[in-house]
Amino acid sequence: MDEAERRALEEMRRYARQARSWAREGGARWSEDEKTVAAVAHVVGQVGELARRVSTATRASHPDVQWAPITGMRDRIFHDYGHLDRDVLEETVRRDLRELDRQLAAILGAPEGRPTRSAARPPSPRRATPRVRPPRP
Repeated sequence: MDEAERRALEEMRRYARQARSWAREGGARWSEDEKTVAAVAHVVGQVGELARRVSTATRASHPDVQWAPITGMRDRIFHDYGHLDRDVLEETVRRDLRELDRQLAAILGAPEGRPTRSAARPPSPRRATPRVRPPRP
């Protein structure tokens, strides 16, 4: 696994945990709040987007991870405009993301419940700040 793929898996885990956290913060009826649903759906979609960056070899090495449904959920969120099934989203957050977090922790060699390297450390200001060059004369 190369560094880019490791980062994608770490980010998948971070977004999965973020979705669960936001749903928990929203309370038992979080799926009735438009803002919370939009935020949770967005990060769940990001999990699917990042899953698309995982190599075929890694996917084959970890067949217990539901790769196709993860990317399929991304497609449903980002392309079925206005037709988000909140029950499916709620079930995904409640049941599937917890299991995905465990699976990703195992792939990454991270202890469950502990953030992985990129989730624990903010991005370097060097990467976050664009490099500006003065115009040539």
